[in-house]
Amino acid sequence: MKIAFPATWLIVAKKEIQEAFRSKLFFCLAVIIWGLLIFAALGGYKAYSNIRQQQNEAEKMFREELAEKDRNPHSAAHFGTWLYKPLTILSLFDPGVNDYTGSTYRVEAHKQSEMNFAAAKDSDSMMRFGSLSIATVLQLFLPLLIVFLCSASISKEYERGMLKLLYTQGATKKAILWGKITGNFSLILIIIFPALILTLIAGAFNGIIPRVSLFIFSYFIYLFVWTGVSVLISDWVRSSGSSLLLQLCLWIFFCIISPKIIASTANERYPLLSYYEFSKLVNKDFYNGINGDPSYAQRRENLEKNTLKKYKVDSIPQLPINIDGLMLQDAEDYMARSYSLHSLTIDSQLVKQQNTFKYGAFISPYISIKELSRAFAGTDLFHHQDFHHKAGTYRNEFVRTLNNALVHSDPKEEKHLVSANFLAGIKPFIYHIQGSAILPAYLIPIGISLLCWLGLILLLIELSVIKIRK
Repeated sequence: MKIAFPATWLIVAKKEIQEAFRSKLFFCLAVIIWGLLIFAALGGYKAYSNIRQQQNEAEKMFREELAEKDRNPHSAAHFGTWLYKPLTILSLFDPGVNDYTGSTYRVEAHKQSEMNFAAAKDSDSMMRFGSLSIATVLQLFLPLLIVFLCSASISKEYERGMLKLLYTQGATKKAILWGKITGNFSLILIIIFPALILTLIAGAFNGIIPRVSLFIFSYFIYLFVWTGVSVLISDWVRSSGSSLLLQLCLWIFFCIISPKIIASTANERYPLLSYYEFSKLVNKDFYNGINGDPSYAQRRENLEKNTLKKYKVDSIPQLPINIDGLMLQDAEDYMARSYSLHSLTIDSQLVKQQNTFKYGAFISPYISIKELSRAFAGTDLFHHQDFHHKAGTYRNEFVRTLNNALVHSDPKEEKHLVSANFLAGIKPFIYHIQGSAILPAYLIPIGISLLCWLGLILLLIELSVIKIRK
């Protein structure tokens, strides 16, 4: 009499868990992962706390010092301030590109702050391992634990002659496969249970439960895919040693070789300008003019003539406004135009690089989870670009406000000052990390790629069952 599938499946899963608990290997691997997670969590929390503290102290200091006394508007523009990209609690788990791009933006007259193009160029499109984080442990080292844990899951049954006994007792291949996968996947969840609970608590306290839920769900799928792959290979390769060797090769390909190949391909096909090259192009267009525009000197001369004509006076001293402010703002506007023109090229190349990873995610589940994890943590490239663009807009308005104050100051006064109250009243920069900053055109295919890996595993399980039936 054959045992019903659900009952057999649960019996096999329970047996797999019990055997693991009796194994020294499981506890050794679990201790290693726990040690890595604790080390990564402590390091991540320290870095997260330090950054938050430094940002809060620096922002408070700059705002207080800027408005502590009356200042010349242009001096205040040079005094500037720093803008800080806010961190989500998930950035503690996955710092993403922040390790390479930083999280600050300098506001200053005559100077447009840059994204860290040089770092982006030298970091294989932000695909290096970087500092040890919880995400690194879950993405890179936990699959390695799964390989060691599951590599002999079914092959050992072949070697011991246990499968024939199980079949004669009414077990089916489907029940054995699902029981082995369920049992080993449960063991993985037991190991990472503290990290999951910590993530959920952090998300609840910070009001980002939807992000946290998607973050955790993505990792569930990723780890299930690895568990399914490992158990299936253990079934196909009936030697435990050969199964382990093949799975280690797959881990190296998925987690090390393929990301490196994709990153190198992205860099070679869509190279980024260096910081020096970018600045050189921006300054060249600023001083020489864009697309046949007059040079910097000619633009200043034209502005002076047009201003005199507008106010119907013959000389600068007769103007009712301070023309220095107009000159400064005209230069700022043209610099912003030149900067935006060349930034479009950089943005385009970065998007093309990321699109390479978008398609590369169908080659490796590691790339899928890496990109999804960063996106939900708010530490991916698109969130960084969104912050940078909005910070640049604020910078332009900040400088324009001060230059306009200089324009309307009394031109006959030797010192042109604005009050501390005026400076204190300048609108502060506020940036909220929002889901809209994640481009659906990029994120959806990445999510689909991970679901495709899940679908592939389910299909292979069913094919293995059909094969044994035949």
